[in-house]
Amino acid sequence: MQYDTKVIPDKHALPLSVYEQFKHNAALSKYQWTLIDAKARVRFKAWSYPLSSFFGLKFLELVTVWLRAHGVEGKINVQMDRGGEFYSGSKRKQCEWNTHFKRYNVFVYDTKGAKWKQNLVERSHRTDDEVFYIPRGEYMKNKTDFLIEGQHWIINYNNRESTGIGMHGVSPKQKLEELKVRQAKEITHFPAIILEHFLTPLHTLFNLKTERQEKEKSQNVLCYYLWVT
Repeated sequence: MQYDTKVIPDKHALPLSVYEQFKHNAALSKYQWTLIDAKARVRFKAWSYPLSSFFGLKFLELVTVWLRAHGVEGKINVQMDRGGEFYSGSKRKQCEWNTHFKRYNVFVYDTKGAKWKQNLVERSHRTDDEVFYIPRGEYMKNKTDFLIEGQHWIINYNNRESTGIGMHGVSPKQKLEELKVRQAKEITHFPAIILEHFLTPLHTLFNLKTERQEKEKSQNVLCYYLWVT
């Protein structure tokens, strides 16, 4: 899988009216999180207002649990860039992530700065702009509108014909079915979520714990998470 984030209010990609709406409407998320499977092109998406490594770790965990709950049992390799919302290219932090995800049989690594290696997820972000944000952005006035549109887009993308290498014009859902994945439909109907809202109880507990640990101050949110769990 390839893992990346996208800044939604991008003035170079969106019409001015849609850009201004996402830039200045506090109800609308500013970042998109995307995980895409390299074999079947299935995408899992979420949104947030800020970026954080806490969200980076937890969204990957949510997708992993979703796949395991729907019968996907093989090892999952996840590639990402060296962004601060992940583990910033730090070997120590990478080790911490892999220690955490070992229980799920997941291995994470980065591109070592080679952006072309993220071609699948980057290309899918262009599709987001062309097919989702540009034509549908004007209809997203509040959180409810945004989540409804986002849910439709997740399902639509996973059922669209793909021209990618090895896809032969079938959709991600159909590709999963060709690969004998039994719960293909359920997997491709991943729920649209805003990470702050979904993770509020855990994030609140997380903050309360860390505030009492003056000697444990760190810029690495993952260290706190590992300590809490």
